[in-house]
Amino acid sequence: MEQNTRNRWALGVLFGLLLFAPLRALVATRRDAFTIDEPWHIVAGVSHLRNGDYRLNPEQPPFVKLVAAMVARDLRLPPLPQLTGKSDERRFIDNTMFLGNDADAIQRRVRVAMTLMNTLLLALLAVAIWRTLGPVVAAGALAFLAIDPSVAANIPVVMTDLPIALAGTAAALFTVAALVRRSGVDLALAILSFAIAVGSKHSGPIVAVALVLIAAVVIVRTRTEPRLRFAIGATVMLFAGAWILLWAQYRFHFLEAGSVADSTNTALSQKIGDVRSPTMRSGLKIATAMRIVPRPYIWGLADTIRAGAEGRGIPVFLFGTTYRDRGPLYHWPAIIAAKLPLGLTALIVIGIIVLIRYGIAAEWRLPAGALAILSALFLFFLMRGSAYAGIRHALPLFPPLAVLAGASFTAIRSRLTAAAVTMALLAAAVSAVPTIRPWEYYNEAFGGPAGAYRHFNDEGIDVGQRTKDLALYCKSRLEPRGVRPYVFYALSPQEERSRHLNIHSSRAADVEDNDDPVITGTFLVHAKAIMRNPELRALRDVAPSDRIGNLLVYNGTYRLPGLRIDPLRRKADQLLRSKTPDFARAEKYLRRLVRLDPNQSGAYIHLGNIDLSRHAAEEAIADYGAAVNTARDDMKPAIRRQIDLLGRADWASLKPIKVPERE
Repeated sequence: MEQNTRNRWALGVLFGLLLFAPLRALVATRRDAFTIDEPWHIVAGVSHLRNGDYRLNPEQPPFVKLVAAMVARDLRLPPLPQLTGKSDERRFIDNTMFLGNDADAIQRRVRVAMTLMNTLLLALLAVAIWRTLGPVVAAGALAFLAIDPSVAANIPVVMTDLPIALAGTAAALFTVAALVRRSGVDLALAILSFAIAVGSKHSGPIVAVALVLIAAVVIVRTRTEPRLRFAIGATVMLFAGAWILLWAQYRFHFLEAGSVADSTNTALSQKIGDVRSPTMRSGLKIATAMRIVPRPYIWGLADTIRAGAEGRGIPVFLFGTTYRDRGPLYHWPAIIAAKLPLGLTALIVIGIIVLIRYGIAAEWRLPAGALAILSALFLFFLMRGSAYAGIRHALPLFPPLAVLAGASFTAIRSRLTAAAVTMALLAAAVSAVPTIRPWEYYNEAFGGPAGAYRHFNDEGIDVGQRTKDLALYCKSRLEPRGVRPYVFYALSPQEERSRHLNIHSSRAADVEDNDDPVITGTFLVHAKAIMRNPELRALRDVAPSDRIGNLLVYNGTYRLPGLRIDPLRRKADQLLRSKTPDFARAEKYLRRLVRLDPNQSGAYIHLGNIDLSRHAAEEAIADYGAAVNTARDDMKPAIRRQIDLLGRADWASLKPIKVPERE
């Protein structure tokens, strides 16, 4: 009787939380604009759904994009031209979304679709926890996830991080339930969850490795029992079923678009060639030759390995120190600690104490081990990979942390524990739930939303959602006074035009004849750039005159070479990466650029390539030599080899050095 009462209580709590979480997310994020990636995902998803064409945005698998596309079917999508490089594709996407369609209307519809999808995934995870760890832990874990601001911020957006976090954890727990109970229903749910995880993000293979290890542990533990044969067969069915469902998301086509080969913005061979690890390159080539998964999926894996695991040279700022790509060992724990409300951290600590004090029940050991394996693998790859994305890449750790917090609810029969759990839960709710714009949330120990940008500069600070606020501020506060501000923010030229803004931006068209880095005016700058970009260091110790969340406003005269550098860089890239490159004009902009900032290694490489095109050996050696000192470590061997070949006048072996695109 007591168990039935507890189950009914837990079920009621779960239903309440599954109503609260999406409503809270929609209300708290209602004024957010698109993140920088959402237009890409939506336009690509419509192309996938309408035309079976996977050339756009192969960086991400189709699942989330297809769900968004179902409510954006009427999006006007022009014929897809041959695109060269990510910047070319980005222009096509932004032209389509902001100049060819009503972006705000599309956003409203896809937010509802994403909220429904992620709510269903929360429900799927709750069922998985209930089936393996019981109703009380399920209710406690869902309370944790419903309160957490990072989860709330991701619920309505067309991003892939929350879906893989929820589906990947559900897959691990359903796998344990299926193998231990010999349950066909749990196996079917494990296959579904696994397919969603690998179909949402290219870190899905981490889930696959975790499931192999989890299945191996269960099989070893049951090797003398009659269910061994079922466990082996079910494991085969798990991977075969998810593999088939992944292919189904690509309509069982190997190529991106019918019979068109190498039709993505970069050829697959070049994408694989950019991967530094010989082992990874070989694996990707074998997967391509054997057609193990669709080609665009392999393209995305190569991109993820190169950008996410090996790094793109993006500076990472943490507690006063700038690192390249990845910070110290404590970087990710610090990011998670800063983003979690202190009350939720307290719940995790209480959960750990409860498990140590009372031990892990026998029926919990396998699911707890599964979560430990999954978390350890994700944390390992996080710590070895690039940290530019911040907390959204760490979201796969949140469901296991939520389970730890949920364990604290199993000991509330003790008055002391009940009081501690209640106080922690209330503290978390008071700190986090009233927060509007939860993407910008940081807890009080790390400066809160107002001060955290002085410690961090990843996408947990900002990922472009303030463009609507920026437009409103310019229209209502600046334009009536005749002020044309300088804007250093993730605002595309297309969105700028669609919102009819009169601003100085970093677009190529805003290159001025004046290269004086000392500028007087009004400046709107995203907070994560202040501590990261040396070109904006003049603003670091200045209190902003106004702020719109993490979009900071300054008035006055400052030395800001970044506002001159970015338009010059974009103009040179535009001229060099066009179908008919204009070397002569590009060189003029590049020379201006390196005069402003001698640390522009990419500009010097471009100049060396231009020198190479006219067989100017001495000039090329000088320009490549200037690039060596500030280039990324992975670029230096190629530059030194180029200088050596030039010194020997080995023109037959000389080829331009590829400069990675800035993304």
